[in-house]
Amino acid sequence: MAPEQIYISLLVGIRRRFDAIEALDSIQADSFSKAEFTAFQSRKIIEAIAFSCLVALHNGLKIIPNDSKGQWNAEVILKRLKKRHPETFPGPNKFRRPLPEDNAPEDAKIVFLGVPERRLTHDSLIEMYQRMHSWLHEINPYTSKNKDTFLQDHASQLKQDVQKLHEMLECHFISISGEGFMAFLSHPATGAPQVMSLSKVQA
Repeated sequence: MAPEQIYISLLVGIRRRFDAIEALDSIQADSFSKAEFTAFQSRKIIEAIAFSCLVALHNGLKIIPNDSKGQWNAEVILKRLKKRHPETFPGPNKFRRPLPEDNAPEDAKIVFLGVPERRLTHDSLIEMYQRMHSWLHEINPYTSKNKDTFLQDHASQLKQDVQKLHEMLECHFISISGEGFMAFLSHPATGAPQVMSLSKVQA
């Protein structure tokens, strides 16, 4: 499968997980169970982000690191990527019609702009991944707080983490060596996930 096809497949999976989290509002279940489900889906989203970085490497450098190719743990992948290819990471974007100061080509209909306040890092994703892990095991009654206290202490942070993930991925760009993907969780024209393959034009 071509890198672009793999990337869109991962993006569709991420969108479905966000949709599943959003659907919890209409489900009759206790708050702790909903939070557990949210944490599980969010860890999967972070794993998909780590895989997406590998796909971007494959697309730009035509390689997949052997020590990450069969890896599933997002923390391991992200640490290796940070060390070797820190530039290959989703950058949040927004788009609008061109303005004169953009110096865009005459036929350009839209321009994409980075959104620094929505940026995450390898380390911040790893921290989220670790925080979400604590939701995935049954609380030991001899060593941990009860569920109500755990929920009170951690639910707000979980909600913030999910929101930050969505904001970063809503419209993002990822590239290496002049080859990259512009991706939408929900394209404004169709409402569906979409990926566009982009290449740097040589001057």
